[in-house]
Order: sequence, then structure tokens, then C-alpha cells
Amino acid sequence: MNRAAFLTSLTTAASLTIVACGNSAAPTPPAATATATTPAEAAATPGSPTASLEPGAPEPAATPAAASSEGASRAASCAKDTDCAWDDPCLPKRCVAAASAPPPTTCDKSIPPDGTCVCFDRQCAYRPAAKRSPVSVEAACTSPPGCLMDVAAGTCAPGDDPDIRPPGQPGPRCGCDSREPRRCHYVWVDPVPCASDEDCWVSDGGSPIARPKKLRRKRFRPCKDGENVPVCDSGTCVLRGAAC
Repeated sequence: MNRAAFLTSLTTAASLTIVACGNSAAPTPPAATATATTPAEAAATPGSPTASLEPGAPEPAATPAAASSEGASRAASCAKDTDCAWDDPCLPKRCVAAASAPPPTTCDKSIPPDGTCVCFDRQCAYRPAAKRSPVSVEAACTSPPGCLMDVAAGTCAPGDDPDIRPPGQPGPRCGCDSREPRRCHYVWVDPVPCASDEDCWVSDGGSPIARPKKLRRKRFRPCKDGENVPVCDSGTCVLRGAAC
């Protein structure tokens, strides 16, 4: 073999060795696993959960509609008082169905309820203790629209209540103070027995009451003494609106 042929054989052998080594390399990972989505790319992708977020921005919070979907003001249904109980034996705040109420327990710290849970008009309602008229929220109200009542918690807030009770009817109701500062008050109206209109009057809070002795001979003047006139209806004092 001459020198030229010998050099040619050496070159061919080296080339075959390089090709063999290249074919023995590890396979390339699939493109799907090798490609990462950047925040900028996600923001540019329609329908992406982070499409409206800048890089490093926090996750969006729940919308108010989702937070209020449970209907906090909805009262539990009932047939009798024993169907209702407090939501927390230590720190009671709402009247709930007795079947779903937690069992009695020993409390490290407790606040006794300023009232009772009763069944009224087939709803579990908070009945405040006598002569109690708690302010619901520190927000001003106007009349109209008046106040929105949460009968299960015994509270009310400024707003238009679609289920407002007629003035003077026994049971729970919300009233808007007629004097400044105007606040919503949750009150419980007890039936006031009477024999005639002379037995009835109206309180400063707008509820029917037994006529005070000092007003026995005083005639109620509609629109001057109040917009709701106290009258005796079927043995119970009620209020009727005056055309003011």
C-alpha cells in the first residue's frame, strides 16, 4: 500500500468513529416538556387564569358575589321555639336550626346572649331582651328607603327591605331614627291589649304602646304627633298611616 492509500484509510476510519459516537448520545426530550410558559406568555394567552396579572402580581380575590352567595340574612325555617338555637354556645350571634347547632360545651370565655331564639312566622328569629334596642351598624339611614332586617342575627342596616312589616305589627322590625344621628334599630314589638283607641299610643321609636297616664285625655293629632296613628284593632293596639 502506498502512502496516499494509507492516509485515505485512516481518514475513513476516523469518520466512522465520529458518526458512531454521535448516534450513541441521549435522546432529545420532547418539545412539550422542554418548553416553559413565561408569565408574559400566559398574560398574552386568552382565557388564561393569569391573563390579567402582571408578573409577580398576587392571585385575584374572590368576588363579592361569591362571598355573599350563602345568603347570610336568610333565616332557618321552624315550627316551634325548640327548633331554633344559637350558632355558638360560647359567643352566640345568630339563631339557627337546632339540628345544625353545635352541642353545649365548656367555654373558656363566653358572652351570654342579650335575648332568646324563638320561632316567629316560621323563621328562627332573635328576640332581644325587654327594653333593648341595639344599634345595628354605625351608618346613617333615611326613611325611605329605611332599613334592611336580618331577623336571625337581630340586626338591621340602611337599605330597602322587600319584606318590611307593617308599622305596629307584633314581632321583629327595623326602624330608622327620626332624630340625628339617624341609625337603624332592631326592635321587637309585643302585642298591646286594648279596649278602645283611648288605650293606645305610639312610642318615640314608632311602636304601639299602652297610652301613658299623663296622656289619658290627650287627642292624637295625625301628622303633628306622628305619621302613624295608634288605634285599637280587634283588642290589640296597632298603627295606621296618616295621609300627611
